Amino acid sequence: MYTYRDILLYFPKYISLLSTKEYNLSDKEKIVFYGRLLTRPTLLSRSSIFFDFITDKKNVFRIISYNSYLKNILFLNKKYILTGTFYSYKKIVNLKKIFLFDEEKIKKPFPLYSLTSGLSQEYFRKIIAYVFSTKKIKNIIPDFFQKKYKLSNKSEILKKAHFPNNNNDILLVERYLKYEECLIFSVKNALSKFLLSKNNHKNIKKVISFLEIEKFVKKIGFFLTNSQQKAVKEILSDMNKNKIMLRLLQGDVGSGKTLVSIIALYGNFLRGEQGCLMAPTDALAQQHYETLKKIFKNTKIKIGLLVGKMTNKQKMTIKNDIFNKKIDILIGTHAVFSKIIEYNSLGLIVIDEQQRFGVDQRNQLIHKGNSADILLMSATPIPRTLALTIYGDIDITILKEFPFKEKKVITKIIKSNDDIIDRLIEKSIANKKQIYIIAPAIDSQNKDNVLDLFNKFLVKYPKKVTFLHGKMNYNDKVKSLKNFLSNKVPIMISTSIIEVGIDVPTANLMIIYDAINFGLSSLHQLRGRIGRNGEESFCLLVCDDENSKNERLKILENTNDGFLIAREDLRLRGSGELLGYKQSGLPEFRFVNIIDDEKIFEVSKKDAAFIINHIDMFKNEPILRIKK
Repeated sequence: MYTYRDILLYFPKYISLLSTKEYNLSDKEKIVFYGRLLTRPTLLSRSSIFFDFITDKKNVFRIISYNSYLKNILFLNKKYILTGTFYSYKKIVNLKKIFLFDEEKIKKPFPLYSLTSGLSQEYFRKIIAYVFSTKKIKNIIPDFFQKKYKLSNKSEILKKAHFPNNNNDILLVERYLKYEECLIFSVKNALSKFLLSKNNHKNIKKVISFLEIEKFVKKIGFFLTNSQQKAVKEILSDMNKNKIMLRLLQGDVGSGKTLVSIIALYGNFLRGEQGCLMAPTDALAQQHYETLKKIFKNTKIKIGLLVGKMTNKQKMTIKNDIFNKKIDILIGTHAVFSKIIEYNSLGLIVIDEQQRFGVDQRNQLIHKGNSADILLMSATPIPRTLALTIYGDIDITILKEFPFKEKKVITKIIKSNDDIIDRLIEKSIANKKQIYIIAPAIDSQNKDNVLDLFNKFLVKYPKKVTFLHGKMNYNDKVKSLKNFLSNKVPIMISTSIIEVGIDVPTANLMIIYDAINFGLSSLHQLRGRIGRNGEESFCLLVCDDENSKNERLKILENTNDGFLIAREDLRLRGSGELLGYKQSGLPEFRFVNIIDDEKIFEVSKKDAAFIINHIDMFKNEPILRIKK
């Protein structure tokens, strides 16, 4: 925590006896009990103790604590409140906190902060009280809506969060913070649409010929699914209108979004405009560059690549070529909207994996073209009604089919010592297939990481292993990727950097270590990298943890339905990166679950529209200037 704002926004959990639960406890469930010690604390080892505890409901639990000093300060017959974790297979409670029972205090919810060693609950509460006494807290929600919904001001709400008098105070805090969070997000989206609408007219220099598009598709030898044909028609029809296109192309991993975007970029070239394709990582930008060079090799289209780690000389060459229209399609990461890049006639912007870019970043690129059409692509298949709520009035196209009618990816949860790992690796190598091995981290601070796994598998498979992660320099990334793409090296050990769009049709095996550390949608995206040619493939989820998180992974064993998986992921872990909110320059959704709180989004969307439609009325409000 660096500022008073950090302190005030560091919220507690609440101990409330009204929520105490003793019956049908599940394994690793967090509990709150009050009662008294039934037996004296006894040493279990030098650093741990145990005692029996009888609750107010006359249930007895064996308590284990790894703070042996408690032996001298806990007494029989005194009343205590304790919090901890219940382990069903041992029938014990692992103690986290224990407090003397206070009749007066416990009548209201008791805030409990997660604090570092040496910082007590009482002292932290004094810090919070001091901040309230010395700092003025500004309202982000405009007064108009504060009065409309009879909301307290932000200062009163934060006081209720840290010093609640009853459970209703907590409900008021939750209501306020959810609405504030939704309103900030909705205003950002509404502002984006407002900026577009101010200059929403474009001049049609040349109408794109559908006949020319059909000739191109036949020439490159791809067969379009019905969904892809419909998507191409909708996108090109938008591009032929005198209104700027803003369309979201949504489809599960492997449904063929990239091919649709390439056809749109070709259509843009036919009307004499430059195109831009933005990807979230160097590796994906490099792959798009290689793919487009191959597809457009027999055309007059000139392709350029711009990524952040190129030399200044290379960047200046790209800058001059794009300005002088020596480049027809520029591919890159966020560098494509840097200040040094000036387009000659930008007509189409394609943003791949758009959920990884925030509203602010999208706006910067949009402003690079005075009247450029915008095609957003996402492999996060959230339901249409929810997408409309989150993304506003964007037109949405969904790819529902796959180029191969059936994806034969078999998913299994296994232990790290299971011999199926080596058996399937050897089989894949023998059949000249490729293998991904995924780790949640790069270095040795974690149990399973890229560098340790690289060394482990290099011993087993000499000269057949490479690795890829975000901290590598650009040239090393390119070399590693090329060796893997050409099958010179069949095993790629990587972080989840390969999640977004790396396309290796002959890859048929993926092994994901510490799978419980990934969200369901990320795991689904990762396994979408294999079986892309329709052949039988295996995704092994390595999980040595014996707990209820395995139940979450079983969802992936039982379904390949991206919509179902995304919905479960949203419900289980909130939005996070799933909708790109982390990258938007705003706080994450800390309070809102976009599945359960859809009505709040609908209300905030209407209120955001009201703000934009009465912009003079709200021009001095902080919500129009908030950056984070």
